[in-house]
Amino acid sequence: MFQGELNKTTFADAYKFESFSSYITNNGLLVRGFLPNCIFCSSTNTTNLAKDGSFKQCKTCNKQFKPMFDTGKKN
Repeated sequence: MFQGELNKTTFADAYKFESFSSYITNNGLLVRGFLPNCIFCSSTNTTNLAKDGSFKQCKTCNKQFKPMFDTGKKN
């Protein structure tokens, strides 16, 4: 049986992680974010429902959606 004491994680380090994605920094923030375009009608007249922009509502068609991730590539 284990009788020692485990190392404790500090609160500051509790939510740190390493990501496999180059679009996410070490502290969990998105490098670019999300596109403003509605996935239903392509309107850019949208509003954020989540603080980070990961969930939006279109003001044109009034639908709620998860937006596309901004990769920085031009089409």
